[in-house]
Amino acid sequence: MNTEKNFVVLEFYPSFTPKVVREFATREDAVKFAELMKKSETGRHTYAVFSRIEP
Repeated sequence: MNTEKNFVVLEFYPSFTPKVVREFATREDAVKFAELMKKSETGRHTYAVFSRIEP
């Protein structure tokens, strides 16, 4: 099983620096988490999934 966390979910809020909410090994898990977070929010947060790229 792959334990490397290659995908991150970022939380965006107007006028603030984005922050990493959680890291995931698979893109599917990251997308599912971001969708659940968006559904549970009542504010103006936005969630996005990014691939981790390291040199």
